[in-house]
Amino acid sequence: MTYAIYVILLAGGFFAGYFVRKSRALAHVSSAEARAEKILTETKAKQKELLLDA
Repeated sequence: MTYAIYVILLAGGFFAGYFVRKSRALAHVSSAEARAEKILTETKAKQKELLLDA
């Protein structure tokens, strides 16, 4: 009986860890995409400014 409880707890811990890891990875990807978008926007603005100065 106690082994069944341990197996259930182990499986629950595995799935909880999986979902926590997945959500943190998605947050990291979203953050990286936001930073890339910001850099791209700044670069385009700088390019436009340089073209207007020329």
